[in-house]
Parts: sequence; C-alpha cells; structure tokens
Amino acid sequence: MVQIDAVIEDFLTDKGKGQGGESGNYRQDAGRELDRFVDFLTGHEESPTSFDELDSGHLREYARHLTRQGWTAGTVRTYYAYVSAFCGWAVREGHLAENVAQRRNATEPIPDDGGHKSGDQQAWSAEDRQQLTSFVDEPSVLG
Repeated sequence: MVQIDAVIEDFLTDKGKGQGGESGNYRQDAGRELDRFVDFLTGHEESPTSFDELDSGHLREYARHLTRQGWTAGTVRTYYAYVSAFCGWAVREGHLAENVAQRRNATEPIPDDGGHKSGDQQAWSAEDRQQLTSFVDEPSVLG
C-alpha cells in the first residue's frame, strides 16, 4: 500500500529540471498544489492516505473545493491539472489502476474553458488591423 505523500517527491523529481530534477517552475507550482491536495485529503472525513483508498469521489470533492476558493476558472483548471498529472504519473508507476482524476464524475465541478483555445483571441478587428498596418507602413513625417 503506497502512501500518497510518500511519492510526491519522486513525481516532482521526475518533472523537475536541472541536476536531480531539483528546480523548475513546474516542480515548484506542482509541489505547492500537491501539498494543498494532501492537506485537503487529510481534512476529508474518510482521510485517504494511500492510493488504494483514493477514488474519483475524493477528486470530485477536491475539484469543488478549488472552485470555492474564488480563483479564476483558468486557475482552478491549472491547479486541478497538477493533481491529475500526479495521478497519471501514479498510474504509470503502478500505484493506481487508472487516473481517477480524469473520470467524468471527478472533473464535472471543474469550470470549462468555454471551448476557447489559447491563441483563439483576436484583439483587433480586420478593419482596425488594416488601419494600424497602413499607418505603420506610411513614410514618417519626422524622417
């Protein structure tokens, strides 16, 4: 029976950068979120401490917990993604049979992204863009 908190450092090392996987923003951010996740589990009524006890219901409750913190939808999705990545890693390591964080009932409370993808936004209308590029292309009066 593998304890959840006992292998967090292994996950962070695998995801870290530099000598021995000891640095990197992902490592730092994921570590902070996994600490928050373990604290949440510790306060849970069933208090799962091993992967054998962890199920999608615990992840669903954690997703709800994240949405109640007043963070933006993007922040909630990012924080949940760290926990989900950890669970995926635990599957590859043989600690979990499946990524319980990706089950539909676990992810339902996570706010959706509205179907938007990064880079889909266009700040300028076609007309605005044309006016701006025409202005920039004009010979300078100063020059």
